[in-house]
Amino acid sequence: MDQWERYKYTVSATNTVVLLLCSGLVMAFVCGVATCTTSANCERTGQCSSSSGSFCAFSNIVGGINDYDDGIVTNATITADYLSTLLRGLCSPGDRTQQNPQTGVIECVPYFPFPSGINEEIVDSTKTSPAEQACGKWIEAGGSPIFINRVTSRGRYDNGQWVQELLNAENYATKGSRTATTGMAKFRAECERTSLAGPAALQTAATMSYNYLNNYIETNAVDRRGFLRSIGFEMSHKCASTTYAASYLEESGEYKLYLRSGYWFSSSTLSSALHVFGESVQLQQDADDANRAITDAYHYNALANQTLQDLYDVLEGATGMNNLSIDLPLDNTPLLRAALDYYESNPSKAVAYLKGVAAFCSYNAFSIFFESSDPYRNNLELELTRIKSMSPKSSMLGRLDEIDEQADIFNDAVNATGMTLSNVLGGGGTGDAVADCLGVMRSVFTDEVEAARFDATIPRFFYDRLQSLVSSIRVGVGIAANTEPIKGILNNVTEFVHRVSNAGVKIVGAPRGSWAGLERSIPRAELASSDGMFIMILKQARASFFDQVVQVGIVGGVSACDHAPFSSQTKWNAYILTDLDCSKYLLGLAHRPMLDPQYDDATIVSRGLHVVAHELSHISMSVGWDYTRFRDFLHHYHPDTYTEAIADTIAAVGVLSSGLVNRADFIQLFCQVWCSREPFGWTHPSTNPITPHPSGNSRCDNLVNTLNEFYPELGV
Repeated sequence: MDQWERYKYTVSATNTVVLLLCSGLVMAFVCGVATCTTSANCERTGQCSSSSGSFCAFSNIVGGINDYDDGIVTNATITADYLSTLLRGLCSPGDRTQQNPQTGVIECVPYFPFPSGINEEIVDSTKTSPAEQACGKWIEAGGSPIFINRVTSRGRYDNGQWVQELLNAENYATKGSRTATTGMAKFRAECERTSLAGPAALQTAATMSYNYLNNYIETNAVDRRGFLRSIGFEMSHKCASTTYAASYLEESGEYKLYLRSGYWFSSSTLSSALHVFGESVQLQQDADDANRAITDAYHYNALANQTLQDLYDVLEGATGMNNLSIDLPLDNTPLLRAALDYYESNPSKAVAYLKGVAAFCSYNAFSIFFESSDPYRNNLELELTRIKSMSPKSSMLGRLDEIDEQADIFNDAVNATGMTLSNVLGGGGTGDAVADCLGVMRSVFTDEVEAARFDATIPRFFYDRLQSLVSSIRVGVGIAANTEPIKGILNNVTEFVHRVSNAGVKIVGAPRGSWAGLERSIPRAELASSDGMFIMILKQARASFFDQVVQVGIVGGVSACDHAPFSSQTKWNAYILTDLDCSKYLLGLAHRPMLDPQYDDATIVSRGLHVVAHELSHISMSVGWDYTRFRDFLHHYHPDTYTEAIADTIAAVGVLSSGLVNRADFIQLFCQVWCSREPFGWTHPSTNPITPHPSGNSRCDNLVNTLNEFYPELGV
């Protein structure tokens, strides 16, 4: 008998009727609550009126499109508030009706006023909690908390749409070949014309890139040293190869070069790649034989000895530099040792292996533009998928898609700077040449793309203004540190103030050499119109290698705060390396409602620059706290959030101490960014066990309660 047979039962007709009736009553009750809640919220916001004769019935009040013709609009009703009501239509208070520029769909979008960022139409003075006072009407317009299944932050919920509009603007800015002036735009033009020309043009351009790598191998791999240099040459073009190179920051603030084993290849991968480029069957077989032997030796630790000079030879091929004398461990590159051992007994097949790696690297860039059921290419696509799965997800060279709340100065840096073309390309294209070329441009020309996005978001006059305001915020945080009870919490006020005054403040994409930009110039490859699109990809990848690995990890002399950001520029995020006094701000925090060129100083310092002050205040972590006073000061906060809470609070006291905003305005400006629509019964979750932020409305409420208790007169 079936093990589940014993649990079967029969529902009688009477029970069925009872169940249906009960279910219907429950659903009727739920729907009635939802209808009445919606009706009450809609009537309260002036968008609906009640209807007689039905339970909680209501009808929409459509804005006065015909009011002027009917003579209803008078001088008495022509006010900014009345216009706001008309523009809002059926949207929530604090939102506006607008046509989506991409889809043409009419939608509700968040409305952030200027020059003051305070949105009076969402304020509800009848409420008791600071967050609900600041934006209670917007919160309630979201419906009953019973029917909300996630937290929606007022300030950031539309950030994804901002990213999309920024990307659309970037698309149009680089779309025309006639106006192409940058390397990335010229690549895109070459890519589109090659793709539109068809498979023959793509194959030719890809073969040119294979020949570009292969010519170096044939010229240099005539002896052991040349074999090693050829490995380095492939590595420097961000190929998935025998050796992997990256850079990282030590806790001392000094950069180091990191070498480790690269990627081993599945059987038939190299022969399939060589087949794509028309190489002989013998060369294909030799490459597979070498790959099999090298991979087996690597997996079974049948490895030869390796010297420091071997590693220097690899780096010479990668950089063109000789007489290197940097310190490198000898036990991190067993795959290189396996390749060297094989070269000693089978030099010709070992060279075939390198040519197979070059072919795979060239195919890597080529694959996104080519669709085929060819079994050779199917093998290669599977290998690309496998290699991509071995590294954190990324869509741009040198940038991870996600990082933790606090950047890991080793793992995040190694994963970002050691990224290969296989991590960001491959996996199949869309079949649309324009879209695919745009995607590759964004993936490979990382720094140029970031600079263009910065310029599209922060005009130069506003950037200059921010420099002055950041200086004022530094001073304000220093003043905050010298006020009680914060002064008694910090173990060393003098050290804290000094470090805050000198800490690095970098905005990703800011002009190089300027106050918030990296010191070294944007890595730009020396492209030529005769290169072909795939050689352009390889050259730009090598320029990225020189910037992130060679300049930082080998040449040295780079300040700790001059590292490339670890994650995508458009994230709503910022981080600080607390022991190195280096803070980074991503562009997702540099637009409304956080920053805007038309905002007044009070709004800027209470929002975007409060984040600056927050990150600088994290330096208190490495200065140290008196934990008894620390806990007493933060008793309004959940204990899991103390690390972020102290930064929020010192930053708030610093902003108020700057004299650029009064207390009432600061509270409104701050709270209207962080207030949220929250599910019924929702409480702060400890989502990040390392440094969780106060979440949702608690971020506003807890800060205001702390200021009221310990700084009741500040900014009044």
